[in-house]
Amino acid sequence: MNLSKKATPIKLELQKSEQLNPGTIYVLEDADSSTAGVTGGRRTVLKTADGSSLELLTVDTIHGNPTVAGAYLAPDDLRLLNSRADPTLRLYLARDTWRKLFSSTGAGAVVPLLLALTSALVAVIFVLSVAGAPSSESQAQALLDWVRQPAVGAADPTGVAKRADEAQRCLATIVGSSDSQAPSVPGISCKPPDTHWWQDATVGSIITGAIGVLAAVLAFTPLRKQFGFQGSAK
Repeated sequence: MNLSKKATPIKLELQKSEQLNPGTIYVLEDADSSTAGVTGGRRTVLKTADGSSLELLTVDTIHGNPTVAGAYLAPDDLRLLNSRADPTLRLYLARDTWRKLFSSTGAGAVVPLLLALTSALVAVIFVLSVAGAPSSESQAQALLDWVRQPAVGAADPTGVAKRADEAQRCLATIVGSSDSQAPSVPGISCKPPDTHWWQDATVGSIITGAIGVLAAVLAFTPLRKQFGFQGSAK
């Protein structure tokens, strides 16, 4: 029997075997052969006509020698099926896990984690988007006051424009967006503040946001086991 992502009809009856562990399936296509029809260790989904389904791990050995061809299941698994008609078997896929994660039960655990992850990502993006803002409001205000001050001595129609240009260059140097030589503005230091990287509020916010993102991602790990193969969304 060739397993694939598409449901393949099992042209055999579902049989009960006390020798199998729950959650396993043994397929014997030829009663005269002791070779299993499906290699062991494959994660599969068994489905019957009424929609009943089981997630089963294939095995290629069984205690004793079945004398009847069939797809053998543990008694507890067989009782979970409402119908045994028209059974099909396919490989377990990632979409099976996603379906359980976003079921009514899984959503209760997944949605809060998604919200936490989204919140952390938005916080990091916001911090990065405003990282180029002036680092000191007082410096910006001082530059604005300097530009507005009246010219000293003879009237100079170009004085305000010149000071505005120098103020713009000074501000660009403060925020680190200019590599040109900083202008000289009386009473104002046209250079970024001297701080260590760990004292930078932007760096701290990014680290905090990154920790939040990592925490949210790691929180998904137990969900994979809970809602993964043979996990239950009930």
